[in-house]
Formats: sequence, structure tokens, C-alpha cells
Amino acid sequence: MFSYSTTFLDLAYGQDVLFVPTYRGLVDSVFLISPNLPDGLAFDMTTGIISGTVVPVDYQGELSIYPEQRRALVFPLTIRVSPRKYYECCMRVPYLHIRSSG
Repeated sequence: MFSYSTTFLDLAYGQDVLFVPTYRGLVDSVFLISPNLPDGLAFDMTTGIISGTVVPVDYQGELSIYPEQRRALVFPLTIRVSPRKYYECCMRVPYLHIRSSG
């Protein structure tokens, strides 16, 4: 099993991100992502964690994340980065931490 808590991230410029997957039965797995994340975000291949600070770049993309040894366990993720949301809502709560339960 391999998943995140959502398939869509709506991010804003300057927002800090920590997006943590849940997985079981994937001992010593290496996680892969395709295509690359937008600038400012990094992908940890040993944990599947996406983290970083969103930089000012308009971006919307569909990505696939999967364990190298079990490519059939593809998790689809859409990320949208835009300037508006940070100033409208995120000045009060600029840190996004999504952790799957389980």
C-alpha cells in the first residue's frame, strides 16, 4: 500500500510544504516521481516526502509517484501553484502539512 491524503495540492507562493505519504509492506523501497516538481519543492526518494517552499512561478502539473520495486502502485498527484491564494488565505496559516492517517 502506498498513498497520500489527497491527489490535489493547491499551493501559493511562499508557502512551506511537507507532504508525507503512508505506506506499508515497502521495505527498502526507493520512490520515484515523474515529471519533476516545481522549483522550490524537493522529493525525498527514500521516504516519498515532498517538502520545501513554493517559489513565485506559475505551475500546474500532473505527476506520478511510485515505489521503484512496485511500479503498479502509482499515485497520481496534481499540483497547482498560484500567487493569489497566499495573500488571500495563507498569511495567517502559511504552513501546509498534510500527513496521511493510518
